[in-house]
Amino acid sequence: MKEPNIAVIGGGSLGWTPRLVTDLMLERAIPSGEIRLTDLNSEALELMGRVCQRIRAEHEGALSVRTTASLEEALDGADFVIVTISTGGFQTMRHDLEIPERYQCFQTVGDTVGPGGLSRALRNIPVFAGFARKMERLCPEAWMLNVSNPLTALTRTVEKVSAIRAFGVCHGVGEAVADYARLIGAEGPVSFRVAGIDHCSWLLDFRVGDTDVLAEIRARLHDGWRFDADERTQKLVARYNPCLKLYQALGYLPAIQGRHIVEFFPYFLSDLAQVERYGLRRTPVAEREEGKDKAWVRARAQATGEEDIPRSQSKEVVAPVVRATLTGQQVTDTLNMRNEGQISNLPRDAVVETLVMVDGVGAHPLTAGPLPPEVLAVVEPHVLRQELTVEAGLAGDRQKALAVLASDPLVQDLDSAKPMLDELLEANRDYLPQFFPG
Repeated sequence: MKEPNIAVIGGGSLGWTPRLVTDLMLERAIPSGEIRLTDLNSEALELMGRVCQRIRAEHEGALSVRTTASLEEALDGADFVIVTISTGGFQTMRHDLEIPERYQCFQTVGDTVGPGGLSRALRNIPVFAGFARKMERLCPEAWMLNVSNPLTALTRTVEKVSAIRAFGVCHGVGEAVADYARLIGAEGPVSFRVAGIDHCSWLLDFRVGDTDVLAEIRARLHDGWRFDADERTQKLVARYNPCLKLYQALGYLPAIQGRHIVEFFPYFLSDLAQVERYGLRRTPVAEREEGKDKAWVRARAQATGEEDIPRSQSKEVVAPVVRATLTGQQVTDTLNMRNEGQISNLPRDAVVETLVMVDGVGAHPLTAGPLPPEVLAVVEPHVLRQELTVEAGLAGDRQKALAVLASDPLVQDLDSAKPMLDELLEANRDYLPQFFPG
């Protein structure tokens, strides 16, 4: 069995890196090899290197860990390339949220669709295209496992400009499936069929043991939201309130929590009163910055042994995919990848989210069939818009970027689309060479 080389671009990530490295160390079937962390932030990279060395020592991991400031060195001969980056960081994310708000465009997360998703995509698209071209030269057989948002657009960018095999990895579906089962108290083996795009997937079938979860939730909704009254259940109801409302209206249940799905619709976020009505939590940049400050403190304590390291595997799919490809032990989970017909009524080559079986031969998407018309009416326009986003981001095409914004459901006033786009582009000028050549 080949000893793998695993590059982590954005290896200085205070949140992702300890989690993913712990997962890889605890996959005992993965043979000895090397994890190479690389990052533009030298301070974060050095700190994460120390944290990961401690994770390796305490878990007796087979994989060694090395840090390098050279992206080329990290990629050279890699078998897997994990990408967890956010070009521009919180400084640019502030623009993604605050500029649209001046035009009455409100977002809960702002990292997938809407004005914030477009802005974030345009910054990251040329960076991901650069990664893909370097991989073609240095590790052409490697798989890219992308956990960066906007997941669909960035994974599609790699597919569009290169022959690199790229997969988007998101824990959202698995989290939602587990939460819905808890919501009705169902226990047992889980089986489901899911189809859509990242943060806008839909459960077509869903069973836990002998329980048809979709039928049970439908019955409880029909019976006046008859859920158990304990605090934990009520929190789940609140988190998935928009999803349950959509289930009643469309007949299909979103496979993602509420604060993500609402950004695909015009009515949840039309004004702050609607945001409050649906009990939606928005995440301001100040709150994210505070969380990052705490993450620095925690990481420094983990590096010195003053605080414990992660002790168990997370629910992320990255490590199981690596294990399956190396050992041939099949794993089936939700992945985002090129549409090879697994969703028959969405465009071929679009990046779609379905169940995928991974083994030693490759990644084999399971057929989901056609999206029902009620769901297709929601998903397909976003697929087309994300393709336009990628084209705009690669070519620096303002007209296509404007078309994306002008047709987005969160933009309420057509006359605001162009000035909003101009402001977003100007605010991100340092990261948009394709729009500001020379």
